[in-house]
Amino acid sequence: QEEEEDEEDDEFDGPNPCYIAGDCIDKLACNLPMKYVWEAGLSLSIHYMQLDDPRYKKAGSACLGQLVEGCQDPMREQLPNVLPLVLAAAQNQDKYSRESACFCLGQMAEYCQPEIMAYQAQILPTVFALLDDPRTSVQGISCYVLEMFCEHISDDNVAPILDDLVNKLIVLMQSPRLSIKEMAIAAMSAVAIAAAENFAPYANAVMGLLAGPLEMVAAELLTLRG
Repeated sequence: QEEEEDEEDDEFDGPNPCYIAGDCIDKLACNLPMKYVWEAGLSLSIHYMQLDDPRYKKAGSACLGQLVEGCQDPMREQLPNVLPLVLAAAQNQDKYSRESACFCLGQMAEYCQPEIMAYQAQILPTVFALLDDPRTSVQGISCYVLEMFCEHISDDNVAPILDDLVNKLIVLMQSPRLSIKEMAIAAMSAVAIAAAENFAPYANAVMGLLAGPLEMVAAELLTLRG
């Protein structure tokens, strides 16, 4: 049932109300003075994420994620207050809440550097769990979050989690879903750079998985070679 729903999502090629609303929030946050967007958006996001209904949790973390790029500075200051709510939504039984919260974490990992790195001990275990999520969209976004973190993490900090991280990404690199393969490969590249010489024991196994994509010539598969 889960895979069927994911396939239906992939077949849908038009904007839905949720997407349009999120895009509007993103555009407003990026183009209007923050005083018109930030306080109202933050208050609404926190309120919704504190409700029990998973639909509101999804909406709250989605709204917060869309605010991040345009409101980076105040978001950095609010990380101690909003991260517990986002992490709770990321562990919710509702798949859409997890997906939305994962997106929010990805936005924070990309736009709230370096402050977000202070919370890696709380965030990374949750992201590791999301790599095993039955919903493939959550797996893919988790790879994106890891990629953003690994672009900023030191080799000393990545070393204790390297084995678990590489093994999970190796599994996703073998996914039949092209989008998951792409994001897992991108995340693995960031991991390799962050780990430096510590990545050497895994190099042969990873290169073996990359051999196939590097030889692909079909136009729709060329993104894997990039």
